Amino acid sequence: GKWSSQDGATIEGVCSVCLAGTWSGENGSSNATHCLDCAPGTWSSTRGSSEQSSCTACPIGTWSTAWGAAAESTCQECRAGTFQPAVGQANVSVCIPCEPGKYSTLTGVDACSACPA
Repeated sequence: GKWSSQDGATIEGVCSVCLAGTWSGENGSSNATHCLDCAPGTWSSTRGSSEQSSCTACPIGTWSTAWGAAAESTCQECRAGTFQPAVGQANVSVCIPCEPGKYSTLTGVDACSACPA
């Protein structure tokens, strides 16, 4: 989660942290390019993360195409009339249209409701 381009460093304080939305598990990194982006469908507000697991999956009913997302707000809700039952989705095409006999008036849902009797 840290890197430094300084020659002759004598303290850890010269090490810069990877930005939110990125992570690096590599020791001895010499530049910020070693900080890897969180993948689409995930995000992380944590700076200096050393594990990919710091990238949190977008919640059920949402998706995101963004690389290196630093906030959950990058996760877009599936529109009304669709649903999405899985986390960590990376494209709007994963929003499934409600089947005949079902509906959804809300955005970002995990299931459609049945039409009443």
